[in-house]
Amino acid sequence: MNIVINVNGCRDTFFGDTIWVLEPPKPSFIMAGDTACPYKPIWFRSTSKGKYRIVKYAWKFGDGLSFTDTSSLTFTKYKYNSPFNHVVTLTTTDSAGCEAQSQQSIYIADTAGPPRPKVNFITVQPDGKSIAF
Repeated sequence: MNIVINVNGCRDTFFGDTIWVLEPPKPSFIMAGDTACPYKPIWFRSTSKGKYRIVKYAWKFGDGLSFTDTSSLTFTKYKYNSPFNHVVTLTTTDSAGCEAQSQQSIYIADTAGPPRPKVNFITVQPDGKSIAF
């Protein structure tokens, strides 16, 4: 008896000289846009497929300032705490034990930014009086 593990993590046993290489899942997902604001939920949905049934979803939302930026649901949401670019990773595992990953980038706007300038207007009337607004 021999145990074989391929590069995708699929395991199988065989007797003799026949080796079956299993097809890994094809992970994919859609998200509600590729740009968002901090602290607003963004929805993610797996559209993964494969020859074997998908039995596990592992999301990593790439929000380095959070220890809870993961999910195991097929359809999930996440609120980013930090601005700029993040890489969302979905790892799927099928019933044969094979796993594969898919990644997409999302941009979270920097809403802090510099303070807005204050603008004052003054109108000078012909009689020399000014009006500020």
